[in-house]
Order: sequence, then C-alpha cells, then structure tokens
Amino acid sequence: MWLVCWGSASCVSMARGDEDAADPSDYLYRAVIVDCRITVAQLATAFRIDDRRLVSAGHPFEDIQSFTLTNVKGEIVQAELVHLVPGKDLAVLELVEPVSGGAVQLANEEVAAQTAVSIPTFNSDGFLEINDAFAVRRAQVTLNGENERRSVELEGVIGPGDSGAPILHDGDVVGVVFASTRGAETGWAVALPEIEGALANAGTEALPLTCPEDD
Repeated sequence: MWLVCWGSASCVSMARGDEDAADPSDYLYRAVIVDCRITVAQLATAFRIDDRRLVSAGHPFEDIQSFTLTNVKGEIVQAELVHLVPGKDLAVLELVEPVSGGAVQLANEEVAAQTAVSIPTFNSDGFLEINDAFAVRRAQVTLNGENERRSVELEGVIGPGDSGAPILHDGDVVGVVFASTRGAETGWAVALPEIEGALANAGTEALPLTCPEDD
C-alpha cells in the first residue's frame, strides 16, 4: 500500500504541466545503503530515466558495502552502481532486469531563476510525497574550493534521505538534490548539464563496492 500526498501548488503545477509526464510512483525509488563506517543504514532517493538506468546523488554511494532499492510499493528491485562522479555529486545506477512503466524525462533546457518546481520524494513513513519548491537561481558551487558543479539553489523542505531526488519542472527533470541548508528550508540541486554529462560518460559494468582501508 502506498500514498501520494500533494501540496496545493504542486496540484496546480501538475494540472498545467505536460499531460504525458510520467507518474513519480512509476520511477521513484528509495535506496537503503550500508555504509562502510556508519552502522545505521543510510537513505537516499533515485529516479529511473529509462527501462534500466537511474540517477541519484553521488555522495550516498561513496565508500559503501551494499545498497538495495525499493519502489513505492515496497518491492525490492536489484540494481548496480555503474558510474560515480564525486566532483559533481552524481551517481548512475542500472537495474539488473529492465522494468516496464513510465520513466521520467530530462528537460530540454535548464530551469530559469525564480521558477516554481516540485520534488517527488519519500516521507519519514516511506510514502511518496510531491513537495512544492522554488528554483531561486543558478550558480556554480564548489566544495573546499574544488570540484565546481553547475547547481540550482532551492527554497523548499528537503529532509533526510532526499539526496538524489529529482527536481521537476513541467514533469521533467531539471536537477538532482544534493544538499539542504538552514534547517532544511533551502537546499541545492545539481543542474541539468551535469546530469547529462554523467549519463554520457556512464558505462554498463558494475563498479566494485569496497571499503577503504584504514590509515
């Protein structure tokens, strides 16, 4: 059993958007990750862009022992990590077996500043929610002065496990959540050009999941 919760602005956005846009319940997945150093299972979100490939944030998949994916019905699906780009904070996954059902599409262009967007994700009870958000501006973001990535600043609630969730405009992906700030009232998403670059360079062979040796 699963539940979809809609915010008022999201309802309007979905009604006015592309009628052919895929339903998030078809393409959204929860990743449960066993980290090498953290004993409690970590959560992230991933979304499917065709019958096998998924996109997520990169940092949840760094230095891990294993991960599992579940769809909104709670069914486990088998997947492998095939590409990791730490500098851009993006990961590409691939399902072991292809699945039918609608996949979300990447947008044709970057989202404009001051634009209403939505974020499909899982709430604390594991149910799918569509949360309202706002793309404030586009910017270049760096971590410790390195690894510049094209990003979108967001206004909206971003909680634990939302890393990897898609940012949607008119039903298409314009970003991937990678961080929250100011008590989860604002955050950041990797922008569309970085997603396209990660997908263009992704292979199909599974990457080994190994823990780094202690110094």
